[in-house]
Amino acid sequence: MKKFWKYIFAGVTSVMLMPFAACNDDDTVDPYDINYAYVYQPNSTFARVEYKANGEFIIDITDPLKVMPVRSTKPANGNVKIEVAIDPSLVDEYNEANKTSYKLLEGAEILNPQMIIADGEYVSADSITVGFTDHSGFLTGETDLILPIVIRSAGGGMTISKSSRIFLTFNSTYNPLVISTKPEAKFAACPSIDGWEQNIQSVTVDNAITASYTPFEPITVDLRIDGSKVNEYNTANGTSYEFKTDARLASNKITLGTEDLNGSFTINSGSLTDFANGKSYLIPVVVENPQGCRAELTGNTVVYVLLRSTGPELIFSTTADNSRIEFALPAETTCTVNGSPTYNGGWNNASWVDIINSNNSSYGYMSRNDVMEINFGKTFNLTSIYFNCWSGSYAPRSIALQTSANGTDWFEWETTAWTTAAGQFYIDLPFAYTTQYIKLQFPTGASSIDIEGLRFYEQ
Repeated sequence: MKKFWKYIFAGVTSVMLMPFAACNDDDTVDPYDINYAYVYQPNSTFARVEYKANGEFIIDITDPLKVMPVRSTKPANGNVKIEVAIDPSLVDEYNEANKTSYKLLEGAEILNPQMIIADGEYVSADSITVGFTDHSGFLTGETDLILPIVIRSAGGGMTISKSSRIFLTFNSTYNPLVISTKPEAKFAACPSIDGWEQNIQSVTVDNAITASYTPFEPITVDLRIDGSKVNEYNTANGTSYEFKTDARLASNKITLGTEDLNGSFTINSGSLTDFANGKSYLIPVVVENPQGCRAELTGNTVVYVLLRSTGPELIFSTTADNSRIEFALPAETTCTVNGSPTYNGGWNNASWVDIINSNNSSYGYMSRNDVMEINFGKTFNLTSIYFNCWSGSYAPRSIALQTSANGTDWFEWETTAWTTAAGQFYIDLPFAYTTQYIKLQFPTGASSIDIEGLRFYEQ
């Protein structure tokens, strides 16, 4: 027995077939004329399962699982029956020899326990096949599971090789449904713009919560506004936001259905009088008490909702921000400079629509106060524009921007200037603005501004 365990290599991570050679298994050398029945697998295979609280597999196992054929050391004399079986008694022996703590995988079965090695053959035509119709053995909370398989009997005068044992090891993991929350959501409005109240009176925080996988039953979480969190936020971020004491949640719950990964909530902002006078506010919303699917909250559980009063100033930035959501240019987008779709379109007279879309390595030149006009063909909530110029020496130092939703009524943003010689930069709007048409000018900077691409971002 010591010699048998000497040749075991113990795997610890996943479905592993543990084979043992057939002919050097006994403590004495056997005569060459003995025909041994044995199982042999030179390579290892792996399987890992993950399951939800309801037992549904997220990462499934191959079912049925074909393991290996049975073999003999000499040709079979007639059609020889070989019986294979699961042997639970070997689990403790395996653990003691390998200093492991595997538990028997309950519920598995061998679907073809009677194997046949045909007359004159060394190998059975079929492989030992394990079925997992009963998944309960994977759902016990035990991570490391094992299934010992042995040859129980052999006909045709064959002798069972003592080392003909294989050990299938499994890694089974419970994967809880985890709910994460959005750290913050920013909303802004400019009181100098007509209708600004519509942007801030009632705000909806999309994707406020996200589930790690689709729920198998509805999930609800509770929401509450907690003004005590404002000081924590201001201290951590060096800000001085005030708490909006009259803000109210439209509902104190979010429910995720069985097809939902994300959930939203809406806040009614209350009085806007002080907001119109330039005040900005912070509304912390605590997410708690998940119910259904044994769901768990992880990490931050507070969504900080910022309501900002802004002017129409644009913001220059060279910092990439993963929170920006890129707007894909529609196929119907048009772009002209001084009324021409190919004005100063570079070496290949490229169209400006290709240039702004960074197509075909195109580039174009604009002089100071040339006018670029873009029609996107549909409205979207513009939040930011990225400019890619040849270098800082061929870049603007200021921008004049006008936007319109209908091509008739234009909003003129304050001209923004900067001193940094940047070839790549962002112009951020202080708040999202519904836009279909854009007019761009560069009042200062290089006399010849080389543009190689633009990107647009939306809320």
